[in-house]
Amino acid sequence: MSSRSYAGRHAAPGRHRAQRVYSRSLPRALSPQFVLPSAAAAALVLATTGASVAGSAPVALQTSPVDLALAKSQVSESRDDTAALAERRSATTDQEALLQGRQQEAERVAREKERQALAEKKAAEAKKKAEEEARQAAQRWVAPIGKYKYTSGFGGRWGRLHAGADLAAPIGTPLYAVSSGTVIKAADTGSCGNNVWIEQWDGSVSRYCHMDYMSVSVGQRVAPGEKIGGTGNTGRSYGPHVHFEIRTRGENSEPVDPVAWLGSKGIGL
Repeated sequence: MSSRSYAGRHAAPGRHRAQRVYSRSLPRALSPQFVLPSAAAAALVLATTGASVAGSAPVALQTSPVDLALAKSQVSESRDDTAALAERRSATTDQEALLQGRQQEAERVAREKERQALAEKKAAEAKKKAEEEARQAAQRWVAPIGKYKYTSGFGGRWGRLHAGADLAAPIGTPLYAVSSGTVIKAADTGSCGNNVWIEQWDGSVSRYCHMDYMSVSVGQRVAPGEKIGGTGNTGRSYGPHVHFEIRTRGENSEPVDPVAWLGSKGIGL
């Protein structure tokens, strides 16, 4: 068989197959038109395209300076955002701590005011109680003498008024103020001998006659049961005793029965 007539499986002369052109283009993710969103995204693109790149001929990664600058900027912005978030969280924490501190201080001040108010209330109540106790102590009534013998009462005697009660006791037996008051007279006045007048807190006046001695002076304040002198036999007297009188509305008012009057105060003679 001649070479002219045998074509075999070869293509006819002049009709060669067109050669395939293999493009070595980069993946779209690595193209200059593709904007890298971040460094992490760029790494992801390389990881996903690595197999195809490795299977082909080495390819140079072509990126423009603009792309690199943009990527760096985005990384920087990401870092800035993270730092800003941390700062905001820190600022929020500081603000919460400040608010909490103010709240705690306000609560402390409120508690302190409450304790102070309670202490002031207790002090006021204690003061009021003490004042009341002092008032009651000052306004209590006592007998004008301790041990004595009742010898003569209030009423008519020898044709005239006997204006008090006679209480016999040895000379010098202590005599006492029947309540708190002020001494308005203390002198020797003839028939009554040494005598003391005391105006009590309620306006009543007590009088002590025939005293051996007087231990108070005019203007002096006396308390219930305070000693004012001692029994005697001065003036018109027929034995050591005290003549005790009560006038309910001042020294110039009419005398009343001292036994009945003291009895109304709970004091028996």
